Amino acid sequence: MTIQNKSYMDNKALLVKELDTLAINIDTAKTATITASEVCYRLINQGMTSTFFVSCYNKSGYNLKTKNSDGSDIIIGVDTCSVEEEPFAKACAEKLFFNIQLKRDSNNAKKFKNAYDKAESALKEFLNEGMGHNQALAKAKATLSDKVKNIHYGVDKTTKEKIFYTERDIYGVARQQISSVMGTLRRFMASIETNMKNANEPKRVVPLKDKIDKKLTEIRKLISDADPKALQALPKSIKDIFDI
Repeated sequence: MTIQNKSYMDNKALLVKELDTLAINIDTAKTATITASEVCYRLINQGMTSTFFVSCYNKSGYNLKTKNSDGSDIIIGVDTCSVEEEPFAKACAEKLFFNIQLKRDSNNAKKFKNAYDKAESALKEFLNEGMGHNQALAKAKATLSDKVKNIHYGVDKTTKEKIFYTERDIYGVARQQISSVMGTLRRFMASIETNMKNANEPKRVVPLKDKIDKKLTEIRKLISDADPKALQALPKSIKDIFDI
């Protein structure tokens, strides 16, 4: 498997197209898996790894890829996407999540996404003004209505009835779920990486002697666990071979 050095970032339009294919083609579980596998194979062959779907920002908005003045990583050992990759990975997770909601209930999904987009837009504006992440997030949430619970997501475990949220609360739900989708995409791509790696490794040839020894061990275990009467009923040829 020949992998180029992150060539998937050379053509952003093609990258978006591939990620959109990954996020939108989910008509059935079978077609979704097949399509996602094909996209992941192509992207991995261009240098992408599963860390593409690991955010470089923590929950407080801190950039885990921040560098020291000498160019070294401030936080050592954190394997995440780059700042440049982050918006592409996040957009893919967002599209996948909201496309699923759209297929479940289009009217509810539109209200759900409108609330999310409104808060995200406000968050970016506040961050661009130089505001700290936590303060900006709080102000972004405050732009949403907290009066009417008219957007549903999930069901009550006991009553099985839909759970309704206000715009402000559903924004928090969306952020959590999109983060979860990122994790799912990471695990899926990691499984494809493993499959590709295993396919390229030479299969170990088990010597005939080892195969025979394994079978003999299984037979001896069977004999040791067997009822004495059953052993006595065995043909003489078998008794002689295994000294019964």
